[in-house]
Amino acid sequence: MLSQIQGISAAYAGPVAASHELADRAAAVCRRPLPAKALREELVALVRRAVPFGGYNFPLTDPVSRVGTSPLADVPGLSWPRLPALICFRYLTSFCRWDHVLEAGVAATSLMHETDGHPGRSLLWREVQSQLGVSDTALVVFADRHGCWGLLDLWRYGGGSFNADELRLLATLARPVTAGLRAAIARTFVDPGRQLHPIGPAVVVLDPGLQVRIQTEAAADALLRLNPPDEPMAPIPAAAYNIAAALVAQEYGMPRDRRANGGVRAHRQRPPQSHPGQDRSPHPAAASRPRTGHAVTALRNPISLHPPR
Repeated sequence: MLSQIQGISAAYAGPVAASHELADRAAAVCRRPLPAKALREELVALVRRAVPFGGYNFPLTDPVSRVGTSPLADVPGLSWPRLPALICFRYLTSFCRWDHVLEAGVAATSLMHETDGHPGRSLLWREVQSQLGVSDTALVVFADRHGCWGLLDLWRYGGGSFNADELRLLATLARPVTAGLRAAIARTFVDPGRQLHPIGPAVVVLDPGLQVRIQTEAAADALLRLNPPDEPMAPIPAAAYNIAAALVAQEYGMPRDRRANGGVRAHRQRPPQSHPGQDRSPHPAAASRPRTGHAVTALRNPISLHPPR
């Protein structure tokens, strides 16, 4: 869930666990037959004791496209209306993109490291994170030869940054957590003989700003089963936001790996007429202003991938 508390600043201590201790504890957690959400919650609590942080994002990803499918996040200071913009700028930002990090063969990195100490080079930081008081982020990617299964994005506020020792410590999580996430996702597949309750076509239509314009009756039920919230509220179509943001990024020349099929299908009814760019990231005004057309996302039987727990 996302916190709406404004102006949070945290004091960050140094690592309190040796690298082998953190990796061993993470491996022990990953050996337990936990659902994917509970597993990530336990891992976040474990990491926080070793590498303190203020906010985090820990989504599962489609192993082939690497697009986020099942988000889990706590972002102090972010209001719900800003969520689509945050997700869109995340895909439009070239720095600390998990697909770039993965292809570079790096297990963990940070915003300050990637930008040579100049976070303003990051589109996401300029447009969203700086307004929240974020001073640095750390990223760990969980992937193996079968694909990319998720990523952990840690945020620090109020001037704190991640040092080299902390990044090395976070990198030790890559192997055990990758195996744990892959096993947890495998447990979500249902028995082929099990009867699933049909929910009908689940379609969400987003406007150019990724705000929901309309959705079918079955979409709310599908979204609820795909990523159930912790508190009673209307389901947030975060999976739809991710696939639409990946589509927008592709239009601006920053595609994801191969096809974007993480549980949803999407297309823009009419592509934009311009293709603006700014160095390694599109200009924020061009990315956020109203544009022609809109994205349509269709949730494809999410129950078989992420059944209710």
